Amino acid sequence: MKPPPTVHVVIGITLEPRRPASLPRVLITLRPADTVLGGYWEFPGGKREPGESDHACLVREFHEELALPVEPTRALPVIEHRYDHRRVVLRPYYCRPLTDSPPIAQQVDAWKWVEPAELTDHRFPPANAALLARIAQDLAAPAP
Repeated sequence: MKPPPTVHVVIGITLEPRRPASLPRVLITLRPADTVLGGYWEFPGGKREPGESDHACLVREFHEELALPVEPTRALPVIEHRYDHRRVVLRPYYCRPLTDSPPIAQQVDAWKWVEPAELTDHRFPPANAALLARIAQDLAAPAP
C-alpha cells in the first residue's frame, strides 16, 4: 500500500499587538467549511511552495488569508502527524504583527484573538495537540 503524501505546512503563532505581555492573546482562524478539516480552528499559515522558505511562506499566507503583515521571530519544534489522507509536517513559528490594524478574513471563515488557556476550548486538528499545550505553557502568566 502506498503511503499517504507528505505536506509541509508553516504556521504562525501571533500575539495581539498593543497588549500587555502579562495578558497575551493569540490569533486563530476558522478553516472554511468546504475544505479538508473544515470548521476546525487553526493557526494561520499554509502549505509551503517548492523552493519557498518558511519565513516567505508565512509572510505570503498571512497576506493571502488575513491581509496581515507579519515577521516570524522564533521557530518551535517541528511536529509530524499522520492523518488517513496525508502525512503533515508542521513548522510552527512565533510571529510579530507589523501593524496594529485588525486582520481581514479573506481566505478563512473567521478569526479571533484568544487567551492561551482558551485554545483547548476550540476544535483544532489533532496534529496541533502538543503545540496547544506548548503555547499555553510558553505564555502562562507568571505566578504572583
